[in-house]
Parts: sequence; C-alpha cells; structure tokens
Amino acid sequence: MKKKCSKCKEEKELSEFNKRMSAKDGINHYCRSCTSIMKKSTYNYNKSRNIRILHSYKLSVDELENLYILQNGKCKICNIEYPSISKHGGLYIDHCHKTKKVRGLLCSKCNMILGFSNDDVSILKASIDYLNIYYD
Repeated sequence: MKKKCSKCKEEKELSEFNKRMSAKDGINHYCRSCTSIMKKSTYNYNKSRNIRILHSYKLSVDELENLYILQNGKCKICNIEYPSISKHGGLYIDHCHKTKKVRGLLCSKCNMILGFSNDDVSILKASIDYLNIYYD
C-alpha cells in the first residue's frame, strides 16, 4: 500500500512514513525524509544546548561565560587555552557527580582523567607515584 507525502508530493510505501496517532489513518502526512529535513531546518542548537546546561548544571549562559572569562579560556588543570566552551574542541563543564556542583571548565583529556578515576584522589595519587618511579 502507498501514500502520497503532503510535502514532496511523491507516492511512497507506508514504511516510508512514521506513525501518528492523531492522523485519521494513523500515519504521518509527511514522509520520513521530509520530516527529517523539516526538523533539521527548525532545530536551534544553541537554544537546545543552553536549556540542557541550565537543566543539568543550573548554569545560565551568562554564568557559563563568566566562568570561561574567570579561567581566561584555559583548562583548570593543564592550563591550555581553548577558543570556546563546547564538546567539539573546547572546554567541558566539570562537576562533582555526588553534589552536582560545578567545579570549573576542563579540556576533554583532563575531564577524562577525572572521569576514569571516578574522582578518586587515591587513584590519582597512585598514578602520580607510578609515574614518578619512571621519571626520577
């Protein structure tokens, strides 16, 4: 069985459409391709990111920018400068998983060090002791 997409006007198999309970026939009136294009064109990455940050970390955009300025755009551990706050080549928001309190901004490598050690100071100290054996 086929259906005509209201957007692209092409006749397509029903498997090319998503289900929609409110539609008379239970099938969306736009095909999956048109739905995808429409969603991508209306998606606002920055708005979505800001809402996620506010919800996850209780930080407003201004507070996050102030944190970045306070750290001079640098990772709080390795002190390397980064051009932005983002997951792609920038700084990450570091927080305590127990208290949910934001500690600062870290580069991905420093953030992973803390994450892989489960924020356990004894593991980090043991790692330093281990490295010191080979660098003395």
